[in-house]
Amino acid sequence: MRRVKLVPGMTKPIVALDLDGTLLSMGDLMHPKDKEILVESKDVNFVFASGRQRFSIRKSMTANDLFIDTPIPFPMVLINGSALYLPGEELWQARPFSDQVQQDLLRVLDPFSDIPFVWQSLDQLYLMHPTPFAVDLMKAIGVTALGMDELDPADPFFKIICWSDENSHLSMAQDALHDFPVESYLSTGLSVEFNPRGVNKGEGLVRLLDHMDGNKAEIYAVGDGENDLPLFPYARTSFVPATAPLEIQKQAQVIIDPAPRGLLQPLLEQILNGF
Repeated sequence: MRRVKLVPGMTKPIVALDLDGTLLSMGDLMHPKDKEILVESKDVNFVFASGRQRFSIRKSMTANDLFIDTPIPFPMVLINGSALYLPGEELWQARPFSDQVQQDLLRVLDPFSDIPFVWQSLDQLYLMHPTPFAVDLMKAIGVTALGMDELDPADPFFKIICWSDENSHLSMAQDALHDFPVESYLSTGLSVEFNPRGVNKGEGLVRLLDHMDGNKAEIYAVGDGENDLPLFPYARTSFVPATAPLEIQKQAQVIIDPAPRGLLQPLLEQILNGF
């Protein structure tokens, strides 16, 4: 498989960048200055690191008038590290649940009829147990899902999300999968996400950079959620937005208030000018 070097050079800093709650606020809004820097900055190499799928990233970029007629030019660590993309949206590696684990997960979660679960394939969403809360939430964030009766058994899954406004449901989901080979991450107080064991944003980033001959560059990481924490040990400096939960802020080295000038301008100033 061909190897792709980071552009324009391996010596430039790499910024692993979460999207939801970090670069993007509610409604997929991005600060105008951040848009400008994403397009024009030549000082660093950005890597998108998100729990989303590729089509969802494209939708967010289009909503912000970015990369409308061209592929996204950055490498991407998506679905919490389960799908790794080279620049230009070229899928390099996908790591789903094994067939047996997937079958066991379907069997174990099916009886929880009051708890909704969103199953993510590479390019599709399926909703198990569509409660009013889950349906309304999907409408609010602008995504749609197929029913489980439309599931293609041959379609591998990469992540499961339990969405609920009842904390007991999130706890029940975690308890049900406690002995499964999965990684779990709480998110926003309304969801818990499950990926295959050993798959996370940090491990995915290192794997991708090693393939791209970018593993000698300095890494900086910025995120606001529990699923971003695996990035932090690989980073020279870890950043969080001031809007991040307090427990995530405590795990980072630098807190940035994105309101005045966006997120990326103060972040780059600290990276390029020193602390």
